[in-house]
Amino acid sequence: MGVKAASYNPGNRTRGRASHTSTTLLIDDLTAEVVAVVEAGYLNGLRTAAADAIAVKYLARADSHRLGIIGLGAQAVFEIEAVAAVRPIDTVYAARRAGADTDRFAQAVSERTGLTVEFRDVEDLARQADIIVTATPATSPVLRDEWIRPGTHVSAMGSDNVGKMELPVELVARSLFYMDYPDQSAVIGEAQHLLAAGKATLADLRHRSLGGLICATVSGRSSADDITVFDRLGSRSRTSPRRTRQ
Repeated sequence: MGVKAASYNPGNRTRGRASHTSTTLLIDDLTAEVVAVVEAGYLNGLRTAAADAIAVKYLARADSHRLGIIGLGAQAVFEIEAVAAVRPIDTVYAARRAGADTDRFAQAVSERTGLTVEFRDVEDLARQADIIVTATPATSPVLRDEWIRPGTHVSAMGSDNVGKMELPVELVARSLFYMDYPDQSAVIGEAQHLLAAGKATLADLRHRSLGGLICATVSGRSSADDITVFDRLGSRSRTSPRRTRQ
């Protein structure tokens, strides 16, 4: 059995350390003894991106070759690598961000994937990309509904707590919307805003799981013009520490 403890400490940036950390505890399911404690930042990056790649595999158009990434953190590099493993990506657009180390990001992407990054403003990126991945800590939409062309696939992974939000409700409501864990998305994912706006019910969401799509119990893209959205959360329990030592 495995238990993952993840944390976010923005103060780590000033220390030259990663702001996100992940530790995995492995437990023998027969004896309940601890087998290993693993610093799992790298493994978590791979696992998180793999989930988005599965959604891209089942939802994005087969000819999708232009990838747009919003958010230039460490996870974004994993996302590009994973999407490129399931679609013939030849162009990567990344959204410009004030103060971001774009040279470092572009070099990391090139070293891991061999792809060259083109930095653009968010609207231009959204209007050109076949696949868009958002990986930000935003609490308001980073995209606008009118920017998204027919046939686009969007994978959103940043909304992982109450109040967080990367996508406009209008876009989610008119798309073919899927979640890895609908009940959780309804509380801390993009679906929380869909429900609050009265655009869907929890019963509706439970018929839009990625697992159902993979098992062919849920319908997927039926037209090249369909817009598809995936809300990636994983399955988690959350704790809010009373005190954070900075």
